[in-house]
Amino acid sequence: MKNLYHNPHRQRLLQVLTLMGVLYVLMWMLALGLMGVPLYASWVQHQPLNTPEWTAEVAGLLLLWAIVPRYRHFRPPGPRIHLSEHPRLRSLLQDIAQETGQPLPDEIYLMLENNAWVQESTFVVFRGKRRMGLGLPLMQVLSEQEFKAVLGHEYGHYQAGDTRLGGFLYGTRQAMIRTVKTLEGSVFNGPFLWYGTLFLQMTQTISRQQEMTADRLGATLTSPETMCSALRKVSTLGSTFEAYWETEVLPVLNTGHHPPILEGYLHYLQSEDARNLRDPEQEDAFDTHPSLETREDALMRMVRKELSDEGHSALGLLEGSSELERVVLRHFAGSDADHFQTLHWTEVGEKVWIPLWQAQLVLYRSAFQALCWLDLAEKLGSYQSRHQLLARLKPASQVNEDLSWHHLRLQVVLALHGQGWQVYTLPGEQVVCQRKGHQVQPFEDLLNIKEGKLTSGAWLEHLQGMGIKTDSPLLEGQQGRSFSNAD
Repeated sequence: MKNLYHNPHRQRLLQVLTLMGVLYVLMWMLALGLMGVPLYASWVQHQPLNTPEWTAEVAGLLLLWAIVPRYRHFRPPGPRIHLSEHPRLRSLLQDIAQETGQPLPDEIYLMLENNAWVQESTFVVFRGKRRMGLGLPLMQVLSEQEFKAVLGHEYGHYQAGDTRLGGFLYGTRQAMIRTVKTLEGSVFNGPFLWYGTLFLQMTQTISRQQEMTADRLGATLTSPETMCSALRKVSTLGSTFEAYWETEVLPVLNTGHHPPILEGYLHYLQSEDARNLRDPEQEDAFDTHPSLETREDALMRMVRKELSDEGHSALGLLEGSSELERVVLRHFAGSDADHFQTLHWTEVGEKVWIPLWQAQLVLYRSAFQALCWLDLAEKLGSYQSRHQLLARLKPASQVNEDLSWHHLRLQVVLALHGQGWQVYTLPGEQVVCQRKGHQVQPFEDLLNIKEGKLTSGAWLEHLQGMGIKTDSPLLEGQQGRSFSNAD
């Protein structure tokens, strides 16, 4: 099955190539005109170039420099893997390659991203080295059949020649942007800006049509329902991994520890933080991808077919997937990754966050020096006393009290920790303190007090019911215990 679909957009591609040609011709004519006219006038009049003419010469040179194509150096997004070491992935890719009549990618890279892509290093539009990037988080979430649909989609870009034209289009867009910036403020800027906007709109339309065509190939290799399911998952994941990486993983890595990243990501996806990142898509004229609704509507018009999907994670296509996580880390962190200490997420609160929070509050310890739990509850119950306390928990130049509340929450956690409570900070979840079967959520409690949903008196009674000694100082037993846990 060497040609599962025909590209129906060749006429539009020719139109885009024509637009590209016209754009380059206009840019060259303008650049040569800016340089040639003053030189010709100077030669005819036997006079040296004056200041405006020299300005035109410089502008022409800058425009020529903007037109010149730039070499795009490929930077590996992660470690390269070899299919000989991953027979199940190789078998799947070989099946897709045979069905589409396309060769296997020359290079395959693993990434810590919710993404999969194909790329081709080309000269103009001639075929070059083919590369594929596979995101470990994405593979973990997709089933094997959904992953096959995604790979089929990517192979669709190979088969239609999108990857060959893509580099050329990218180079033209960048040249056009540089040209508009060079001409900014001149009389020529308006026409080029109009033409550039037209070019972008037309090429983005082509890009969306290419995505729809690639979707059909992915659905043909599996089923329309499977392709839709994969697209929904990709859309739902959105920027969740980036947020998870920044807020949960990086702080742990920076302390020299290695938590189970992929395992933690699955936990994070169940959190309210992750759900809040899943905004509905809105398509505009400059989107390179159609909206999810548009893509699903097109796929559901295809002939449906039954497909058995046992739901196994696509991560199982890779041999030693747990070790590959460290391999990917080593790509970014170098040899330092070999010295990371393995740390489970249940230990992160005690060994990472407690020492970090202790260090953050060094400048504000004096605000809690003479306070016990009873005093704190009393201050929080009084408008004036509350704001006096909050004013001491932030820089004097800062008006907003959000940082003060954050520091107050941290201090309450540290105070609980000083009384022997264990601190847990699972990915995406609120901080939880546990002891002898009891559980306290200080971040949530103080947020409710801030928003007027909980009184300080009710909070104090709750703490006393949990066995907390509310007449003990807030700073009691903190420093020694927290730093000993950091060892």
